[in-house]
Amino acid sequence: MTPIFSISKLQVRARSLTLCVAILLTTAGSAFAQTSPVKPGVADPAAFSGVWVTTSQSMALVPADGRPLPFTTSGKELYQGNVSGLKNGKITDEAVHLCLPEGMPRAMTSPYPMQIISTPDQFTFFHESNRAFRMVRLADKHADPDVWDPSYMGEGIAKWQGDTLVIDSTNFKSDRIYLDATGLPASDQLHLVERIRTLDGGARLEDRITIEDPAVFSRAWTAVRVFERRDDIKVRTDWVCGEKHRDLTALKTRSSK
Repeated sequence: MTPIFSISKLQVRARSLTLCVAILLTTAGSAFAQTSPVKPGVADPAAFSGVWVTTSQSMALVPADGRPLPFTTSGKELYQGNVSGLKNGKITDEAVHLCLPEGMPRAMTSPYPMQIISTPDQFTFFHESNRAFRMVRLADKHADPDVWDPSYMGEGIAKWQGDTLVIDSTNFKSDRIYLDATGLPASDQLHLVERIRTLDGGARLEDRITIEDPAVFSRAWTAVRVFERRDDIKVRTDWVCGEKHRDLTALKTRSSK
Protein backbone atom coordinates (compact mmCIF):
# COMPACT_ATOMS: atom_id res chain seq x y z
CA MET A 1 0.00 0.00 0.00
CA THR A 2 1.26 3.48 -0.89
CA PRO A 3 2.18 5.46 2.27
CA ILE A 4 -0.20 8.32 1.48
CA PHE A 5 0.05 9.91 4.92
CA SER A 6 3.89 9.91 4.93
CA ILE A 7 4.03 11.63 1.55
CA SER A 8 1.50 14.22 2.67
CA LYS A 9 3.56 15.03 5.74
CA LEU A 10 6.68 15.53 3.63
CA GLN A 11 4.78 17.80 1.29
CA VAL A 12 3.43 19.84 4.20
CA ARG A 13 6.90 20.17 5.70
CA ALA A 14 8.38 21.25 2.36
CA ARG A 15 5.67 23.84 1.84
CA SER A 16 6.11 25.10 5.43
CA LEU A 17 9.88 25.46 4.93
CA THR A 18 9.35 27.33 1.67
CA LEU A 19 6.89 29.65 3.39
CA CYS A 20 9.33 30.31 6.27
CA VAL A 21 12.16 31.17 3.85
CA ALA A 22 9.87 33.51 1.94
CA ILE A 23 8.82 35.27 5.16
CA LEU A 24 12.46 35.66 6.26
CA LEU A 25 13.50 37.10 2.89
CA THR A 26 10.56 39.48 2.88
CA THR A 27 11.31 40.60 6.45
CA ALA A 28 14.99 41.12 5.66
CA GLY A 29 14.12 43.14 2.57
CA SER A 30 11.75 45.30 4.59
CA ALA A 31 14.40 45.87 7.27
CA PHE A 32 16.90 47.13 4.69
CA ALA A 33 14.25 49.30 3.07
CA GLN A 34 13.45 50.93 6.41
CA THR A 35 17.01 52.23 6.85
CA SER A 36 16.92 54.40 3.73
CA PRO A 37 16.03 57.15 3.42
CA VAL A 38 16.43 58.39 6.98
CA LYS A 39 13.44 60.39 8.13
CA PRO A 40 14.42 63.68 9.80
CA GLY A 41 13.25 64.11 13.38
CA VAL A 42 12.78 60.36 13.92
CA ALA A 43 15.14 58.19 15.96
CA ASP A 44 16.61 55.48 13.73
CA PRO A 45 19.36 53.44 15.43
CA ALA A 46 19.99 51.40 12.28
CA ALA A 47 20.96 54.57 10.39
CA PHE A 48 24.05 54.89 12.59
CA SER A 49 25.29 51.37 11.85
CA GLY A 50 28.06 51.17 9.29
CA VAL A 51 31.62 52.26 8.55
CA TRP A 52 32.46 55.96 8.81
CA VAL A 53 35.50 58.04 7.85
CA THR A 54 36.15 61.63 8.93
CA THR A 55 35.80 64.33 6.29
CA SER A 56 38.42 66.49 8.04
CA GLN A 57 42.16 66.09 7.59
CA SER A 58 42.85 67.95 10.86
CA MET A 59 43.50 65.86 13.96
CA ALA A 60 43.26 68.94 16.22
CA LEU A 61 40.08 69.90 18.02
CA VAL A 62 39.04 73.53 17.66
CA PRO A 63 35.96 75.39 18.91
CA ALA A 64 33.16 75.39 16.34
CA ASP A 65 32.40 79.05 17.07
CA GLY A 66 35.85 80.13 15.85
CA ARG A 67 36.92 81.50 19.20
CA PRO A 68 40.26 80.60 20.86
CA LEU A 69 40.43 77.63 23.19
CA PRO A 70 39.14 78.91 26.57
CA PHE A 71 42.03 77.81 28.76
CA THR A 72 42.32 78.50 32.45
CA THR A 73 45.76 79.79 33.47
CA SER A 74 46.84 76.34 34.66
CA GLY A 75 45.25 74.68 31.62
CA LYS A 76 47.25 76.86 29.25
CA GLU A 77 50.46 76.05 31.09
CA LEU A 78 49.68 72.35 30.88
CA TYR A 79 49.00 72.57 27.16
CA GLN A 80 52.16 74.53 26.42
CA GLY A 81 54.16 72.02 28.44
CA ASN A 82 52.61 69.12 26.51
CA VAL A 83 53.27 70.72 23.12
CA SER A 84 56.89 71.42 24.05
CA GLY A 85 57.45 67.99 25.64
CA LEU A 86 55.97 66.09 22.69
CA LYS A 87 58.15 68.11 20.33
CA ASN A 88 61.47 67.64 22.15
CA GLY A 89 60.78 64.06 23.19
CA LYS A 90 60.56 64.64 26.93
CA ILE A 91 56.94 63.48 26.82
CA THR A 92 55.92 60.20 25.17
CA ASP A 93 52.60 60.04 23.38
CA GLU A 94 51.62 56.55 24.51
CA ALA A 95 48.85 56.28 21.93
CA VAL A 96 51.50 56.60 19.21
CA HIS A 97 54.47 54.78 20.74
CA LEU A 98 52.67 52.10 22.75
CA CYS A 99 49.44 51.93 20.72
CA LEU A 100 47.32 52.50 23.80
CA PRO A 101 43.73 53.65 23.16
CA GLU A 102 43.60 57.26 22.05
CA GLY A 103 40.76 58.02 24.42
CA MET A 104 37.89 60.43 23.88
CA PRO A 105 37.32 62.68 22.08
CA ARG A 106 40.67 62.11 20.33
CA ALA A 107 39.46 58.83 18.84
CA MET A 108 36.86 60.80 16.86
CA THR A 109 39.64 62.82 15.17
CA SER A 110 41.46 59.78 13.77
CA PRO A 111 41.85 59.59 9.98
CA TYR A 112 41.29 55.82 10.15
CA PRO A 113 37.75 54.42 9.87
CA MET A 114 35.40 53.47 12.66
CA GLN A 115 32.40 51.17 12.64
CA ILE A 116 29.24 51.73 14.65
CA ILE A 117 26.97 48.82 15.53
CA SER A 118 23.58 49.50 17.10
CA THR A 119 21.72 46.97 19.23
CA PRO A 120 18.50 47.53 21.18
CA ASP A 121 20.21 48.78 24.35
CA GLN A 122 23.70 49.77 23.23
CA PHE A 123 25.83 51.48 20.60
CA THR A 124 29.31 50.02 20.04
CA PHE A 125 32.07 52.05 18.38
CA PHE A 126 34.97 50.11 16.85
CA HIS A 127 37.97 52.29 15.98
CA GLU A 128 40.57 50.92 13.58
CA SER A 129 43.15 53.23 15.15
CA ASN A 130 44.82 51.18 17.91
CA ARG A 131 41.88 48.74 17.69
CA ALA A 132 40.00 50.58 20.43
CA PHE A 133 36.31 50.26 21.15
CA ARG A 134 33.73 51.85 23.41
CA MET A 135 30.31 50.64 24.44
CA VAL A 136 27.63 53.25 25.07
CA ARG A 137 24.58 52.09 26.99
CA LEU A 138 21.10 53.49 26.49
CA ALA A 139 20.51 54.35 30.15
CA ASP A 140 19.30 57.10 32.46
CA LYS A 141 22.25 57.18 34.85
CA HIS A 142 25.93 56.39 35.01
CA ALA A 143 27.38 53.33 36.65
CA ASP A 144 28.61 53.65 40.21
CA PRO A 145 32.19 55.02 39.90
CA ASP A 146 33.17 52.90 42.91
CA VAL A 147 32.65 49.77 40.80
CA TRP A 148 33.58 51.23 37.39
CA ASP A 149 37.26 51.96 37.01
CA PRO A 150 38.31 55.00 34.95
CA SER A 151 38.99 54.06 31.33
CA TYR A 152 40.54 55.57 28.21
CA MET A 153 37.20 55.87 26.44
CA GLY A 154 35.19 56.81 29.52
CA GLU A 155 31.82 55.48 30.62
CA GLY A 156 29.11 56.64 28.27
CA ILE A 157 25.35 56.54 28.56
CA ALA A 158 22.94 57.71 25.88
CA LYS A 159 19.38 58.82 25.21
CA TRP A 160 17.43 59.97 22.17
CA GLN A 161 16.30 63.53 21.54
CA GLY A 162 14.31 63.24 18.33
CA ASP A 163 16.71 61.93 15.68
CA THR A 164 19.79 62.92 17.73
CA LEU A 165 21.67 60.48 19.94
CA VAL A 166 22.96 62.31 23.02
CA ILE A 167 25.93 60.60 24.70
CA ASP A 168 27.07 61.66 28.16
CA SER A 169 30.56 60.41 29.10
CA THR A 170 32.53 60.64 32.35
CA ASN A 171 35.11 58.70 34.39
CA PHE A 172 38.10 58.96 32.05
CA LYS A 173 41.66 57.81 32.63
CA SER A 174 42.59 61.47 32.27
CA ASP A 175 46.25 61.12 33.26
CA ARG A 176 46.87 58.82 30.28
CA ILE A 177 45.04 60.60 27.46
CA TYR A 178 45.11 63.82 25.43
CA LEU A 179 41.94 65.31 24.00
CA ASP A 180 43.58 65.48 20.57
CA ALA A 181 46.89 64.71 18.86
CA THR A 182 48.37 68.13 19.70
CA GLY A 183 48.52 67.29 23.40
CA LEU A 184 45.35 69.04 24.59
CA PRO A 185 45.21 68.10 28.30
CA ALA A 186 42.43 66.71 30.45
CA SER A 187 41.78 66.31 34.17
CA ASP A 188 39.68 63.95 36.24
CA GLN A 189 36.84 66.47 35.89
CA LEU A 190 36.52 65.85 32.14
CA HIS A 191 32.89 65.57 31.02
CA LEU A 192 31.80 65.08 27.40
CA VAL A 193 28.37 65.45 25.84
CA GLU A 194 28.04 64.35 22.22
CA ARG A 195 25.07 65.06 20.00
CA ILE A 196 25.21 62.68 17.05
CA ARG A 197 22.84 62.73 14.08
CA THR A 198 22.82 61.67 10.45
CA LEU A 199 22.86 64.18 7.59
CA ASP A 200 22.05 64.01 3.88
CA GLY A 201 19.67 61.08 4.23
CA GLY A 202 22.19 59.00 6.14
CA ALA A 203 25.22 59.64 3.91
CA ARG A 204 27.01 61.62 6.61
CA LEU A 205 27.24 61.62 10.39
CA GLU A 206 27.72 64.72 12.54
CA ASP A 207 29.15 64.58 16.06
CA ARG A 208 28.91 67.82 18.08
CA ILE A 209 31.23 67.28 21.05
CA THR A 210 30.84 69.59 24.04
CA ILE A 211 33.89 69.50 26.31
CA GLU A 212 33.69 70.54 29.94
CA ASP A 213 36.73 70.41 32.23
CA PRO A 214 36.92 73.21 34.85
CA ALA A 215 40.55 72.38 35.67
CA VAL A 216 41.65 73.04 32.09
CA PHE A 217 39.00 75.29 30.49
CA SER A 218 37.22 78.36 31.78
CA ARG A 219 33.97 77.33 30.11
CA ALA A 220 32.47 74.48 28.14
CA TRP A 221 33.16 74.55 24.39
CA THR A 222 32.03 72.56 21.38
CA ALA A 223 33.92 70.95 18.51
CA VAL A 224 32.24 69.42 15.47
CA ARG A 225 33.38 66.36 13.54
CA VAL A 226 31.65 65.11 10.38
CA PHE A 227 31.99 61.62 8.94
CA GLU A 228 31.13 60.09 5.59
CA ARG A 229 29.51 56.68 5.26
CA ARG A 230 31.91 54.33 3.50
CA ASP A 231 30.28 51.04 2.58
CA ASP A 232 33.18 50.42 0.19
CA ILE A 233 35.74 49.78 2.95
CA LYS A 234 36.01 47.65 6.07
CA VAL A 235 37.55 48.35 9.45
CA ARG A 236 40.79 46.37 9.61
CA THR A 237 41.16 44.20 12.69
CA ASP A 238 44.33 42.40 11.58
CA TRP A 239 46.64 45.38 12.12
CA VAL A 240 48.98 44.96 15.09
CA CYS A 241 50.89 47.72 16.86
CA GLY A 242 54.36 48.10 15.37
CA GLU A 243 53.32 46.92 11.92
CA LYS A 244 52.82 49.20 8.95
CA HIS A 245 49.29 50.55 8.88
CA ARG A 246 47.07 51.01 5.83
CA ASP A 247 47.66 53.73 3.23
CA LEU A 248 45.54 56.74 4.19
CA THR A 249 45.23 57.87 0.56
CA ALA A 250 42.73 55.04 0.08
CA LEU A 251 40.48 56.64 2.70
CA LYS A 252 40.07 60.03 1.05
CA THR A 253 36.46 61.11 1.13
CA ARG A 254 34.52 60.75 -2.08
CA SER A 255 33.75 64.45 -2.04
CA SER A 256 37.47 65.23 -2.25
CA LYS A 257 38.14 62.90 -5.17
